[in-house]
Amino acid sequence: MLTQYGMFMAKFGRNKAPEASVGQVVAAEPTARTVVAHRDFLLSHVEQAKPFGIGLFEARGLTLCETLASDIDLPLFSAATVDGWAVRASNLVGASPQRPIAMPVMGEVVGANTLPEPLPVGATFRVSAGAPIPSGADAVVPYADATELGDGASFEAEIPVRSNVRERGTRVSDGSLLAVKGSELTPKVIAALSEVGIDKVLALPKPRVAVGSIGNDLVAPGAPLTRLRQRYDYTTALYATAVEAYGCQAFPMPILDEDEQEIARSIKAQAISSDLILLIGEATDSLRAALAATGEVDYAQVAIRPAGPQLFAVVGEEKVPLLVLPPQAASSYVSFEVFAVPLLLKLAGLDPLEREVINQVPDEKLPFDPDVPQFLLASLKDGLQLLNLGEDAGAIELREVDVIVVVPPGQEIVPGRKAVCWVPER
Repeated sequence: MLTQYGMFMAKFGRNKAPEASVGQVVAAEPTARTVVAHRDFLLSHVEQAKPFGIGLFEARGLTLCETLASDIDLPLFSAATVDGWAVRASNLVGASPQRPIAMPVMGEVVGANTLPEPLPVGATFRVSAGAPIPSGADAVVPYADATELGDGASFEAEIPVRSNVRERGTRVSDGSLLAVKGSELTPKVIAALSEVGIDKVLALPKPRVAVGSIGNDLVAPGAPLTRLRQRYDYTTALYATAVEAYGCQAFPMPILDEDEQEIARSIKAQAISSDLILLIGEATDSLRAALAATGEVDYAQVAIRPAGPQLFAVVGEEKVPLLVLPPQAASSYVSFEVFAVPLLLKLAGLDPLEREVINQVPDEKLPFDPDVPQFLLASLKDGLQLLNLGEDAGAIELREVDVIVVVPPGQEIVPGRKAVCWVPER
């Protein structure tokens, strides 16, 4: 089910920290904040993208910024489904072999290009299958069920209203809702809008998110490892593809060395065309200095486990938000889900607090902290099983994560008691 994770965050304490603002001074010690205070602080620095008009063929995957309804009926007209006689069913009430009812034939409708004249009371029209029936007619008698008499026809049976008629507007009627504001423009939605004649929509552009990893020993996949300490970078791939799952467009960055000037140059370049920059790396003095050289920095110690100090900045003349995730697998994954996902959702025009949530009963007592909320990575393969990701863990271990168990501070969750679990995008 979808729910607002603010409901659960409330249990983590909403004691207000002093009003926070991003500043150029990089403090040696981080500012202390609760999870909620830090999340709200980050959201205050992110603006939803501006809507724009776009042709339907280019709108796939975007978020609709208007509610759209049909302004036509489909089918456009009521048509005969058989060759026969268009009639008013009420004119044949009482018809029988003993008491046939004769009516004059007013004309014939063969094609579907023009609508016939209205049907007078007590008269009939010849119609072909697929041709429009005249207004006033509400049934079609098959040819074989009536007798033609010169300029008229004789009917020996009653007929129910709407018999052998495909009525106008039975598929879609004028005013029918087709797509609501905030929905994704999928191929099927786009096709439905096209079918009623809509060719342009008001939509949100996909936010552009630059994603990059920092580390002297990181190597891009495909390149050779030349030193024992080197390892392949998986975090850029992980979070660039995760960003796409939340309605944004990812732009992977080259791996950055732990060099203040190189980091500053890269950030300035990315800020020109990005709505958000996501970096993965240690919150070192050199990284904080590089961020301070390009914008304004916030350094916070958030009461959350696992994680570490949280580094954030607004950079460049464009004041682009930049979020740094810690490099350790568990801390990075949790920081992304708790802090980055709300930013991505807000940028994409979606509710930043809405998450898919399920309830699971653990087989054993879950660890908890009296003061700090915990976000525990878990698998559902054999019931709810916690995953212990060590310092050397990476993407191989993260493959096992099915849910994130949310444990508010001081709350004991024991077997038989349901635990709230977030379901990350897969």
